This record gives sequence, structure tokens and C-alpha cells, in this order.
Amino acid sequence: MSAPTDRTPPRARPVAALAAPVLALALVAVAVVAVRDLLVDRGRVGGTPWSRDLVDAVDGLTASTALTVAGLAAAVVGLLLVVAALLPGRRTHLRGSAAADLWVSPGALAALAQTVADRSPGVVSAAATRVGRRRVTVEVVAREGEPGVRDAVRAALDDGPGALTAATVGVRLQEVPR
Repeated sequence: MSAPTDRTPPRARPVAALAAPVLALALVAVAVVAVRDLLVDRGRVGGTPWSRDLVDAVDGLTASTALTVAGLAAAVVGLLLVVAALLPGRRTHLRGSAAADLWVSPGALAALAQTVADRSPGVVSAAATRVGRRRVTVEVVAREGEPGVRDAVRAALDDGPGALTAATVGVRLQEVPR
């Protein structure tokens, strides 16, 4: 009996990971103010509590356009943070077609396709020009009049990188004079 495999693809960090350090610093700042106010209240540090001064400054405010706009902005930011926390990270790798535990990044697939094409007979140089999640295009430079270069490259790519994933590996041939 074989062990079950995890078929969930590797993913990038979720969008919420970008906001987490900023929110963490804001919470640390609130904690520093709370500890300072506690020390002032216990008589260990001189001065007046900042939070009490803030409450006194806000006390007596009535509804105004500026407060309404600030409240709506805070609500929109809060909703955006909740949505960001629920969104998963984007997929970063392509599933291998041969094995359940094989994941290949599009960049690695492009590098492999470029190397395989460059080592094919009759090829002067090769470069992966388009790299995407569904398609990789390799631009091959060959000498003019070399017979069967495109077919040789195509066969090498189909046997190698093309067999790894469901992504399409395309070939563009450019001939240069001898």
C-alpha cells in the first residue's frame, strides 16, 4: 500500500503576508503606550497617561464629515485586510505529468528547454524568450541550409521538458547565413 501524496501545488506567500509586519509594528506601538501609561499610573514615571489625554481630546466630538470619512476609510481598510487574509497565494509551480510529487517552476522548465534545445544538433544558440504558466517558447538560431534542425529540436523538447508538465514548449527557428 503506497502512502497518499499531497497534490496541492506550491504557492507563493498570501497577500496578507505583506500587511502583517505593518500591523505587528502598530500593535507593538500600542503595547509601548499601554506599558508607559501603566508605569505613569503606578507612579514609576512622571507625566500624564497618553491614552487618557487621547480620550479627553476625543471626548465631546460630534459627527462630522471628516469623522465619517475617517470611519469609512478605516472600515474599507479593515475589509480589504480580511479579504487579503482569506485569499490564497498564487501558484508558483507546474504539476509534473509523470509523477505525483514532481513540481517544476516555469523558470526551471524554461532553463531546461533552453539547455536541451542548445545541445541539439545543428543549433548555434537557443534562448527561452517567453515563459508563462501554460507556454514556454524557445527561440533557436541555426545556420541556413541545415536540414531537419527544427524537427530535431522539437523531438528533443518533446522527449525532455515537454514530457515533464502539461505546459506547451514551442520552438521558433531563426536561420542565419553561414
